[in-house]
Amino acid sequence: MALPTTRRIHRLIALASAVVLASSACTGLLWAYSPYLYLDDGYMRKKAPIAGPRPTEAVVTAQEAMAATRQAGYRGQIQTVTLRSDFGRLLWEIQTRAGEDLQPFLMDAISAEKLSPLTPEQAAVIAGQYVRGQPPVEKVVFEQRFLGRSDRARPAPAYRVSFRQAKHPEIVIHRDTGALLADEDTARRIHFFIANLHQLNYFGFKKTLTAVAGVPLLLLVVTGVFMWIRPRLRRARLHSKGAVAPG
Repeated sequence: MALPTTRRIHRLIALASAVVLASSACTGLLWAYSPYLYLDDGYMRKKAPIAGPRPTEAVVTAQEAMAATRQAGYRGQIQTVTLRSDFGRLLWEIQTRAGEDLQPFLMDAISAEKLSPLTPEQAAVIAGQYVRGQPPVEKVVFEQRFLGRSDRARPAPAYRVSFRQAKHPEIVIHRDTGALLADEDTARRIHFFIANLHQLNYFGFKKTLTAVAGVPLLLLVVTGVFMWIRPRLRRARLHSKGAVAPG
């Protein structure tokens, strides 16, 4: 005996809801307990930092670094001037703003060498600090418009440095500043896949599809109420016509 149309629709919606809810529950648990299940410590942190000179050893002054920035063709307003140590060097990092875009400039604070843009070899040295065991570099690929996973991330020129190691680590380094943009390996890629699956981040959507997960439940309520009230309305109509409603 064929089921009524409403009941068939109700069962199909229930099946779809079960799949969505089970997927959400499993991926939610994997996401919540990922640090204990498959993720290693040290994400986005240096595992093998290369010691560099102390700030007191700087030869180039901040004023000279800013003058070198202008000589290099950067005409925007200078926003920040930072002295920092990285990959065995003491660096001046000058951030200029031209319109809506930040333009970074990097130079050695001791030798006055202009480092922006970094070479692939320099990017590989910087990236090696974020990988354990000092594995050999497999390849360095330049990406003109790398886009990070953050909602506020903006496209940036970057080097993707891959290492020959069991978990296939890949470190993404900003071409002009040497800043770390991404830290990935096999476990991280699985983690990002689970996070996207849990949040339904597909087709360019950013968590907006999570609202769709509530639609099947709403439809279940609607079809369930309809299935519950329809026989009662039928009996009421029959009763009003003087007929005896079936038990």
